[in-house]
Amino acid sequence: METLKFFFFTVIIILAGAAIYGWHLGGKNKQQAAESENRIRRRRDFRANDMVISPQNQAGIAVDTSQRKAVLITGHSDRDVPFSNILGSEILIDNATVTSTNRGSQLTGAAVGGLLAGGVGAMIGGLSGSTTSRTGVRKVTLRIAVDDFHRPYHDIDLLDWSHSDKGILPGSTMEGALKEAVQQAELWHGRISSIIRENDAIAATPPAQDAVPTFATFEKVPQAEPPAPSAIAAVGTCSSCGKPVGDAAKFCSSCGTAVERKEPAPSPTFQACRKCTKLLSADVERCPRCGTTVPVGPAPEGDRMAEAEVSQQS
Repeated sequence: METLKFFFFTVIIILAGAAIYGWHLGGKNKQQAAESENRIRRRRDFRANDMVISPQNQAGIAVDTSQRKAVLITGHSDRDVPFSNILGSEILIDNATVTSTNRGSQLTGAAVGGLLAGGVGAMIGGLSGSTTSRTGVRKVTLRIAVDDFHRPYHDIDLLDWSHSDKGILPGSTMEGALKEAVQQAELWHGRISSIIRENDAIAATPPAQDAVPTFATFEKVPQAEPPAPSAIAAVGTCSSCGKPVGDAAKFCSSCGTAVERKEPAPSPTFQACRKCTKLLSADVERCPRCGTTVPVGPAPEGDRMAEAEVSQQS
């Protein structure tokens, strides 16, 4: 009799200790999830429209629709992922895929909400193929696939009852927790599916084509008249530094050297012999051809051949 009392007393102590440990662990997990949420809310470069964080495995997701960016949360670490890098989403119940959406494909699998509408019993029967199954649901997971070679999947355990052999059975006290977990999974699966469909639409949009030329494109654009040559360039350059100098400048504005002005050489004048009409230089007083004295004076207009002849004789 004493042995039996001791046995029952020991069982009660073990159960009480397990309950206290579970309550403490659950409270600690919820506190960690709250700390992760506060960490995301405090970020200045990310404005979360909504987020979900699982107290089960401290994993979650937050979205910023204005920047088209998501944050994948794992404990105390965050991973920023642009919407364009989200490739797929699926709901797993007891590690079996129930529904999924991937880039370039349509929604596949069973409708979780349809199973849930019939109660947990209908849901378990739909998953196991038998309405008389004695095994309940142990785990509900939202899996997100991303374009990351090292970490391609991000699992959020919205419900983890793996410690139980039977899981959550119809009519049990945990039936409400199961419904809530499935509803959360379905809600976020729908949101991620919407992001994926938007990514597909963006990828399918053809790039903007160049505008078709119109007659206006080929109209001649009036060109501006070229500027008149600078007066400075037309006058000359400095003999010292080579910089252009102005017409009235006495000193170079660059180096200060005095500007030398060279007067143009006077054009030569000619005269013609009044007797033989030979074209002579202006300084000749006697015609070398006929010996006639030639008065000094300008010569009449002659041709260029005559001028050349005078140049050769002188």
